[in-house]
Amino acid sequence: MRRRHLLAVALITSVLLAATPASSLTGVYGGGGTSAPPPKPVPLPPHLQPTPVTSPPADVPADHWASSAINQLRTAGLMIGDPDGNFRPDAQVSTAETVMVFLRLLGFSPKVGVDGQHWADPALELARSVGWIGENQAKRPDDGMDRVGVALVLARALKIEPVSGSPPWSDVSGLPPDALGYLVALYQKGLFMGYPDGTFRPDRVVTRAEIAVLVSRILAGIR
Repeated sequence: MRRRHLLAVALITSVLLAATPASSLTGVYGGGGTSAPPPKPVPLPPHLQPTPVTSPPADVPADHWASSAINQLRTAGLMIGDPDGNFRPDAQVSTAETVMVFLRLLGFSPKVGVDGQHWADPALELARSVGWIGENQAKRPDDGMDRVGVALVLARALKIEPVSGSPPWSDVSGLPPDALGYLVALYQKGLFMGYPDGTFRPDRVVTRAEIAVLVSRILAGIR
């Protein structure tokens, strides 16, 4: 099962690499001479350090609706938590966090920003260069990601093509046709659901617990 998982991730990554400029995979620092000292990296936030954690977070009890997914991602080193032992499951997930989690999922280890940059600038530039996010999103790394934004990043990262068909939600008629096509495709694959009242709530900002569950579904689908 582990071998199938690795092969699937490798396949997804190879598709992405085929459309990715080689220079964008090695950081976005630009050229220059060799005599200057290397810029000092900006430390990653503690909750994004890629060190696997096996102990459960203090603020996610065993009966929390997302505890299984959160613990799975912590063990895999995809999402961690704060130094105080908390995961902050109800906190909004930012554009920077979303991009970093999906890059890690696909096997990338993007460089972190240097002094004067946001810690996620290289990852955001990589995501922008391959079409995951737009330029405005890359410039606002700490903004919360709404459900449509996360869905579009997911579909583009996994090379999921939009499909035609009627969406099963009552509140998405105002979205652009291409966005609807991606949402329907993700719904058909069981990756993005709606709410029991028949709504999708496209503008609702995604929480860290919700994106943990989403990534857990992706992992389950490629095992």
